Amino acid sequence: MSDLYRAKWSDTVHGEWITAVLENRPDLTRARLERTRDLMNMHARDALVTGFEPLIDVYWKLDRGMTSRYCKWMNLTVEIPDDVAQRLAAAGGDLSHRALEALALEEFKLGHLTHPDLRRLLGFNTHYELDGFLKAHGIFEPYTLDDLERERRDLERLGF
Repeated sequence: MSDLYRAKWSDTVHGEWITAVLENRPDLTRARLERTRDLMNMHARDALVTGFEPLIDVYWKLDRGMTSRYCKWMNLTVEIPDDVAQRLAAAGGDLSHRALEALALEEFKLGHLTHPDLRRLLGFNTHYELDGFLKAHGIFEPYTLDDLERERRDLERLGF
C-alpha cells in the first residue's frame, strides 16, 4: 500500500514543530530535530511545499516565538478594477503589503490598534522599526524622559 497519505509541510511548519518540541522536551537538541527535519524532507516524496507565499493576499505576521496554534488567521481580499490595480502595481512594491500598511496606519490613528498590535501586524521585531515606520508616515509619538532612560539602558547593555 503506497500513496494512501501524502504528507505536506513547509519550512514554516518545520520551524513551528521544532520550536514546540524544544519547549516541551529540553532533553532534545535543535541539531537533532533539524536532522529529523532533513530526513523527513529527504524521504517523504514531494512533501516540502515552497513558493506559496505570493499566493497569500494579506496575512498577519506572528510575533517571534508565537505559532499558529495561539492565534487565528484572517485573509482579506480587496477587489480593485484591473486598470487601477495595474497603475498601483506599477508604482512599485508589494501591493498586498501596501494595503495592509494603509489599513494598519488608519486603524492605529483611530485608536483601534496599539503599538504591540501594529508591530505584530506589520512584522516589526523592535519598537525602533515601528518608530521609524510611523515617522516615515508623519506620525510622531511623544518622547518622554522614561523613553530616553530606556534607550540609554539599552545602549549601555549593548556596550555603547
